Amino acid sequence: MSKIIEDTKKIMKSRGEKVLSLFNIFETCLCDSSFKTKIQKNFGKDAYKRLSEVFRKYSEEAQQELPPVFLNNNNADFFVSPLTKGVLEKIKADFPDPDAELTAAAICVSKLVSRPISEALGDSADDFLAFMASIIVQYSENKEKFSSSYCRSMMEEAATSDIPFIGRDDIIERTIQILNRKLKHNVIHIGEPGVGKTSCTTGLARKILSGDVPERLKSAEIYTLDVAGMMAGTKYRGEMEEKLKNTLDILERQENVIIYIDEIHNIVGAGSTNESSLDVASILKPYLARDSIRIIGSSTLDDYRKYIEKDKALSRRFQTITVNEPTEEEALKMLMGIKNPLRIIISSIFQRTLSPLL
Repeated sequence: MSKIIEDTKKIMKSRGEKVLSLFNIFETCLCDSSFKTKIQKNFGKDAYKRLSEVFRKYSEEAQQELPPVFLNNNNADFFVSPLTKGVLEKIKADFPDPDAELTAAAICVSKLVSRPISEALGDSADDFLAFMASIIVQYSENKEKFSSSYCRSMMEEAATSDIPFIGRDDIIERTIQILNRKLKHNVIHIGEPGVGKTSCTTGLARKILSGDVPERLKSAEIYTLDVAGMMAGTKYRGEMEEKLKNTLDILERQENVIIYIDEIHNIVGAGSTNESSLDVASILKPYLARDSIRIIGSSTLDDYRKYIEKDKALSRRFQTITVNEPTEEEALKMLMGIKNPLRIIISSIFQRTLSPLL
């Protein structure tokens, strides 16, 4: 949404306007090519033209009064009313980093732009408002679908688990350093099966929950991406890629997201056919280069060399961290750390087994 606000301020500055209103923001959303195409497809080009003209008029009329509220402390060139400020804050809270279409829909749901919409569309105004409301519903449904079907929160698992995490501090600290970068902030944990690669990410989740991370990562959320679940049940070419892209788009709208992919080498070639080289890795590459999503993967050394290292465009986007077997001292600390939980479990088993014999 910050980009939409910045684009709106640029348009206002070119016109010499000072008051930022919802009409200005909606007018900016109408300039988005994807949103424009959707309106023209559902309501016609004339309807889009009338909406643009009416919202331009209302934006100009909003300049007649200067509300005594600055947009922010750093920029006193623009003013905003308390009502508009409240709507913007609610949109930001409900929809982290929304696109133009979602921002416009949220403004319509607030019912503060019903008058210009009615003036522009007449009898079709109710249909347009219902259409905008459906965008919010679809966003909520997609968010629910992705969270329940293809992703699960590692933060919730870390918060509810009563088994302590011990050791691997050097690996977690190195992972935090890489995730905190502006660029090339994606990690692959490489190690033999069973050395605790997934546990390192669980340990990171616990550090985030305790606040023992840099400021940039304190609000981070870690989700596990189920690539195998996406592949299951796909009958036709393109279904797998569509599921992945929809999930990543929804995740990208969230704020400060880290995605964990177990056995990440499986994504190389997944979804491709003999006729097309497009695979999951090709769809994933653009997201790896962006700052909105960070990815942690895990793989064995042999699989990394066999699948990922050969794909130079993919491997250069990751920083590798080797996860070795714990030393004897570390293993002893781990066993001592889980001594009490194991004692409770084992004593419970013995009580159930021996009580009939006593």
